[in-house]
Amino acid sequence: MSLRHVTAIFAICLPALAAVLWFWPFEAASSVQGGWNNPDRFMIAASTDSETLTIIDTESATTAGEISLSAPVKTLIVSELGNLAYVAHAEASRLSVVNLETGRLERTTDLPITPLHLVGSAETGVLITNSEQGGMVLVDPYGRDVIFENNSIPPSSEPILSASGTVAYYHSAEGGEVGAVSMETGEVLWRIATPKLTQDVPIVRSVDGLYITVTFSDKGEIAALDSASGKPLALHRFGPGIQQPFVTSNGYYFLVPDPASKLIHVLSQKDFSLQTSIKMEASTPIVVAGVLDSAGLAVSEDGLFALDLTDFKRSSDTTYSMPAMTSDALVTSNGMRAFFAVPKDKSIMTFDMLHNRQKRISLPQSVNIIAMGSTNSICH
Repeated sequence: MSLRHVTAIFAICLPALAAVLWFWPFEAASSVQGGWNNPDRFMIAASTDSETLTIIDTESATTAGEISLSAPVKTLIVSELGNLAYVAHAEASRLSVVNLETGRLERTTDLPITPLHLVGSAETGVLITNSEQGGMVLVDPYGRDVIFENNSIPPSSEPILSASGTVAYYHSAEGGEVGAVSMETGEVLWRIATPKLTQDVPIVRSVDGLYITVTFSDKGEIAALDSASGKPLALHRFGPGIQQPFVTSNGYYFLVPDPASKLIHVLSQKDFSLQTSIKMEASTPIVVAGVLDSAGLAVSEDGLFALDLTDFKRSSDTTYSMPAMTSDALVTSNGMRAFFAVPKDKSIMTFDMLHNRQKRISLPQSVNIIAMGSTNSICH
């Protein structure tokens, strides 16, 4: 099973000027302790090109309500506070802003490019790119105005924001270029040429103030570039097919799955040096997440298993069942829970890392997209 079968790009869409039908008791939900002030509580789930957004209360593991739409959707992100959803309309080239507290469509904004990828910042707004035609657009956090448009950006997959939200790092959809763009002006701060790829696009990760990492899966390489200039700083060569690195929640390490070697490589964030490699025995790691400060969660062809990030080993011989056709996954911002969308079973599987427990949330329809507020995506 390849990463393509385990992961899927976040995708949802909301029609412009749609009549929204909402059946969730907002007043009651607001009175619950945490409520919408807790971005780790409520989740949006949907199926690509569906016309329904399902709201899930992850604390009670129940469906809290639905928003019915009048047209299929394409891609979606949720604000850091978890109270707004930004929804892209690929066919109409529009961005809609949905207030999740009221279940109402706030506004729609016409875009100069077809929106295929979104990333957001509460400070600067919603950044939009197109992996087919190119271009980059920034819209203000309330979806009212287009702040800048840069047509010089090549066809790019989902960009990565710096922790401060002031710089966006992009990589061309077919390889060949990595660059940095100012989130204030849209100016390209730097761009460098990278190898053309035959299998996977490079995956960029930001380490604010230090460097960014670029992973070339088909070449088995992961590089560190200076975040201010793009200058290469370091390079590691592992087996072909290495997957995207995940930053541990304590900020100390990168965990790099190497399926071909059945290893998870541990790199220091401080100087990008290789610290050690965790042996997976018979399991083949596909994706990995740093959860809590000393524990991790890995997904393999065999299932889920926990990692001890203190001694860098599997924390036990226990392997938890993992549905074969998981499509999307994320970890809450507090690092305590992971969620996996399982379209075939019309469910979302949750994993409590603190207590090593699994739970299944049944849904009225199949979903392959899940999104929350301040979360870390396990899969892209």
